[in-house]
Amino acid sequence: MIPIPKSSEQRPAKGEWSPRVVGGKRTAQLACPKCGDSGSLCTHEIAADGSVTPSVMCNACDYHESGLRLEGWTA
Repeated sequence: MIPIPKSSEQRPAKGEWSPRVVGGKRTAQLACPKCGDSGSLCTHEIAADGSVTPSVMCNACDYHESGLRLEGWTA
């Protein structure tokens, strides 16, 4: 698993995530570890341990990774 640290800011910096609620569902906003572009994980499942499925792709660059885990995620 590739650990992604939780941001201390509302807007995550490159390679970090921040909590969000979209349509009543707890999710996260992820800033791409490669280019820093930010996007929602609302179409992904986030397990109790922070594991994200399916794989994450960045629309701004060629980043595509499976096995991400959001550090500090609480179910």
